[in-house]
Amino acid sequence: IYIYKACLILVTLTAPVDWQDNMYVECCRRYMKTRVPFGVIRGYSVQRETELCPINAIIFHTKRGKACTDPAFNWVMEYLLKQKSSKDKTLFSS
Repeated sequence: IYIYKACLILVTLTAPVDWQDNMYVECCRRYMKTRVPFGVIRGYSVQRETELCPINAIIFHTKRGKACTDPAFNWVMEYLLKQKSSKDKTLFSS
């Protein structure tokens, strides 16, 4: 019983650290250098600069993974508008 309790306490204390480490690995720390073809984009998410994630980024999700892009580039904002308008069309066509 004492070993069980000790293991339970150890897991509880280390869980937040593991979660933070995973968040750090998952965030963008630099931008990609090339433009993502619009046709491969499945969706996007927004990353805000934090202590663990040092840059603001638009993350385009593709079949192959994620693409971290600089929101200051015009093409990135144009893609966001295209994504939004294509989703709006899908919603209203049902």
